[in-house]
Amino acid sequence: AYNPGWVQALKGKLPARANPWGFTTFVFRARRPFHPRRLHNLMELARRGRNCLKNVLRSKGFVWLATRRAKYGNWLHVGREFRLDCGGMWFCSIPRAFWPQDPVSLQEIESDFCEDPAIEDRRQEIVFFGRKLDQLGLEEALSSCLLSDEEYGLGMDRWQDFEDPFPSW
Repeated sequence: AYNPGWVQALKGKLPARANPWGFTTFVFRARRPFHPRRLHNLMELARRGRNCLKNVLRSKGFVWLATRRAKYGNWLHVGREFRLDCGGMWFCSIPRAFWPQDPVSLQEIESDFCEDPAIEDRRQEIVFFGRKLDQLGLEEALSSCLLSDEEYGLGMDRWQDFEDPFPSW
Protein backbone atom coordinates (compact mmCIF):
# COMPACT_ATOMS: atom_id res chain seq x y z
CA ALA A 1 0.00 0.00 0.00
CA TYR A 2 1.16 3.51 -0.79
CA ASN A 3 2.04 5.83 2.09
CA PRO A 4 2.95 9.48 1.64
CA GLY A 5 6.65 10.15 2.10
CA TRP A 6 6.18 11.73 5.55
CA VAL A 7 4.44 8.56 6.82
CA GLN A 8 7.23 6.42 5.36
CA ALA A 9 9.80 8.64 7.12
CA LEU A 10 7.99 8.25 10.46
CA LYS A 11 8.07 4.49 10.02
CA GLY A 12 11.75 4.58 9.10
CA LYS A 13 10.99 3.24 5.62
CA LEU A 14 11.93 6.25 3.53
CA PRO A 15 15.08 5.34 1.61
CA ALA A 16 18.01 7.67 2.07
CA ARG A 17 18.64 9.32 -1.24
CA ALA A 18 21.75 11.31 -1.91
CA ASN A 19 21.11 14.40 -3.96
CA PRO A 20 23.34 17.18 -5.20
CA TRP A 21 21.03 19.93 -3.90
CA GLY A 22 21.35 19.10 -0.19
CA PHE A 23 17.72 18.12 0.47
CA THR A 24 17.31 15.91 3.52
CA THR A 25 14.71 14.67 5.97
CA PHE A 26 14.90 14.55 9.74
CA VAL A 27 12.40 12.96 12.14
CA PHE A 28 12.03 14.43 15.62
CA ARG A 29 10.73 11.91 18.17
CA ALA A 30 10.07 12.32 21.87
CA ARG A 31 7.95 10.65 24.56
CA ARG A 32 7.50 13.82 26.60
CA PRO A 33 4.87 16.51 25.93
CA PHE A 34 5.54 19.96 24.59
CA HIS A 35 4.92 22.94 26.85
CA PRO A 36 2.33 24.80 24.74
CA ARG A 37 3.71 28.30 25.40
CA ARG A 38 7.28 27.35 24.45
CA LEU A 39 6.15 25.54 21.30
CA HIS A 40 3.98 28.50 20.31
CA ASN A 41 6.96 30.84 20.79
CA LEU A 42 9.14 28.62 18.58
CA MET A 43 6.47 28.64 15.85
CA GLU A 44 6.17 32.43 16.05
CA LEU A 45 9.94 32.86 15.61
CA ALA A 46 9.84 30.46 12.65
CA ARG A 47 7.07 32.50 11.01
CA ARG A 48 9.50 35.41 11.00
CA GLY A 49 12.34 33.22 9.66
CA ARG A 50 14.37 33.76 12.81
CA ASN A 51 15.37 30.28 14.00
CA CYS A 52 16.60 26.85 12.96
CA LEU A 53 13.40 26.19 10.97
CA LYS A 54 14.39 28.70 8.27
CA ASN A 55 15.72 25.97 5.91
CA VAL A 56 12.76 23.68 6.49
CA LEU A 57 10.51 23.63 3.44
CA ARG A 58 7.85 21.40 4.94
CA SER A 59 7.16 19.48 8.11
CA LYS A 60 4.29 17.29 9.19
CA GLY A 61 3.51 15.00 12.08
CA PHE A 62 1.87 14.29 15.41
CA VAL A 63 2.25 16.47 18.49
CA TRP A 64 1.46 15.94 22.17
CA LEU A 65 0.74 19.15 24.08
CA ALA A 66 0.90 18.83 27.86
CA THR A 67 -2.49 20.55 28.19
CA ARG A 68 -4.23 18.16 25.78
CA ARG A 69 -4.03 14.69 27.25
CA ALA A 70 -6.76 13.01 25.16
CA LYS A 71 -6.13 14.52 21.71
CA TYR A 72 -3.08 14.78 19.51
CA GLY A 73 -2.15 17.78 17.43
CA ASN A 74 -1.73 17.56 13.69
CA TRP A 75 1.40 19.61 12.87
CA LEU A 76 1.39 21.07 9.35
CA HIS A 77 4.06 23.47 8.13
CA VAL A 78 5.02 24.80 4.72
CA GLY A 79 7.49 27.66 4.35
CA ARG A 80 6.63 30.13 7.09
CA GLU A 81 3.04 28.96 7.52
CA PHE A 82 2.18 26.73 10.47
CA ARG A 83 -0.99 25.03 11.53
CA LEU A 84 -1.55 22.96 14.63
CA ASP A 85 -5.04 21.54 14.85
CA CYS A 86 -6.73 18.48 16.27
CA GLY A 87 -5.61 15.29 14.61
CA GLY A 88 -7.88 13.04 16.67
CA MET A 89 -7.80 11.06 19.86
CA TRP A 90 -4.80 9.17 21.17
CA PHE A 91 -5.72 5.48 21.19
CA CYS A 92 -5.07 5.37 24.94
CA SER A 93 -8.06 7.74 25.27
CA ILE A 94 -10.37 5.47 23.27
CA PRO A 95 -11.93 2.39 24.87
CA ARG A 96 -10.30 -0.71 23.35
CA ALA A 97 -13.71 -1.97 22.20
CA PHE A 98 -13.74 0.88 19.67
CA TRP A 99 -10.29 0.16 18.23
CA PRO A 100 -9.99 -1.54 14.83
CA GLN A 101 -10.13 -5.29 15.39
CA ASP A 102 -8.12 -6.62 12.47
CA PRO A 103 -4.72 -8.02 13.56
CA VAL A 104 -2.62 -5.78 11.31
CA SER A 105 -4.21 -2.56 12.60
CA LEU A 106 -4.06 -3.76 16.20
CA GLN A 107 -0.37 -4.60 15.88
CA GLU A 108 0.36 -1.15 14.41
CA ILE A 109 -1.59 0.61 17.18
CA GLU A 110 0.04 -1.42 19.94
CA SER A 111 3.51 -0.77 18.49
CA ASP A 112 3.00 2.94 19.24
CA PHE A 113 2.54 2.27 22.97
CA CYS A 114 5.47 2.46 25.36
CA GLU A 115 5.92 0.74 28.72
CA ASP A 116 5.11 3.85 30.77
CA PRO A 117 1.37 3.74 31.61
CA ALA A 118 1.31 7.53 31.98
CA ILE A 119 2.48 8.01 28.40
CA GLU A 120 0.95 5.05 26.52
CA ASP A 121 0.81 6.03 22.82
CA ARG A 122 1.35 9.77 23.32
CA ARG A 123 4.44 11.12 21.55
CA GLN A 124 6.06 13.66 19.28
CA GLU A 125 6.74 12.51 15.73
CA ILE A 126 7.44 15.26 13.23
CA VAL A 127 9.15 14.83 9.85
CA PHE A 128 11.14 17.79 8.55
CA PHE A 129 12.12 18.17 4.90
CA GLY A 130 14.41 20.90 3.68
CA ARG A 131 17.68 21.98 2.20
CA LYS A 132 20.79 21.91 4.37
CA LEU A 133 18.78 21.25 7.52
CA ASP A 134 20.34 22.17 10.84
CA GLN A 135 19.44 18.84 12.42
CA LEU A 136 21.25 19.59 15.68
CA GLY A 137 19.60 23.01 15.90
CA LEU A 138 16.17 21.51 15.21
CA GLU A 139 16.71 18.83 17.85
CA GLU A 140 17.83 21.41 20.43
CA ALA A 141 15.03 23.88 19.65
CA LEU A 142 12.28 21.27 19.78
CA SER A 143 13.74 19.59 22.88
CA SER A 144 13.75 22.95 24.65
CA CYS A 145 9.97 23.06 24.12
CA LEU A 146 9.46 19.74 25.92
CA LEU A 147 8.50 19.75 29.58
CA SER A 148 11.46 20.02 31.93
CA ASP A 149 12.01 17.29 34.52
CA GLU A 150 10.47 19.55 37.15
CA GLU A 151 7.39 20.30 35.01
CA TYR A 152 7.02 16.65 34.04
CA GLY A 153 7.17 15.67 37.70
CA LEU A 154 4.09 17.78 38.46
CA GLY A 155 1.92 15.20 36.68
CA MET A 156 -0.80 15.42 34.06
CA ASP A 157 -3.39 17.01 36.33
CA ARG A 158 -1.13 20.00 36.99
CA TRP A 159 -0.12 20.28 33.34
CA GLN A 160 -3.64 21.55 32.65
CA ASP A 161 -2.63 24.77 34.46
CA PHE A 162 0.09 25.63 31.93
CA GLU A 163 -0.54 28.59 29.65
CA ASP A 164 -1.84 27.33 26.30
CA PRO A 165 -2.04 29.98 23.56
CA PHE A 166 -3.31 27.57 20.89
CA PRO A 167 -6.99 27.61 19.87
CA SER A 168 -9.26 25.03 21.51
CA TRP A 169 -9.78 21.67 19.87
